[in-house]
Amino acid sequence: MDKAQSEKILVELATFSQTLLALHKELLGFERKQYESINGSVGSSGNFLGILMNHPSFNWLRKLSGLIVMIDEIIDPSEKNKIEQSPREILLDIEKLLQPDEQGQEFAQKYHTAIHNEPTIAIAHGQAMNELKKIIAMA
Repeated sequence: MDKAQSEKILVELATFSQTLLALHKELLGFERKQYESINGSVGSSGNFLGILMNHPSFNWLRKLSGLIVMIDEIIDPSEKNKIEQSPREILLDIEKLLQPDEQGQEFAQKYHTAIHNEPTIAIAHGQAMNELKKIIAMA
């Protein structure tokens, strides 16, 4: 892969990172609604952050969070953390993760429910998958 192609992939990864963040935000909002329907309002953003970090209801989203962080570390040349996976491997992990399946693992089940109950998540999923396939073809 030449330098120009590598730089183009980094630009595409930066765009894709923003798309994944938008999807992640929608998923957080969905899970927050689910949580509040059972437990009542979480109140302030600070309270929500504490619940987000500690309550098992949000654990399933950590896989996606971790993959977003990996992409951001690849994009940012000042990052000192070395990613052992190639960008392509990370993208393939994301593609595998973003497969809704009501009979699958926890993430796949919850993701399936979110996509089928929240149109904004279905739209964000479609956009992420379109961008993902384009970048995988380049990488």
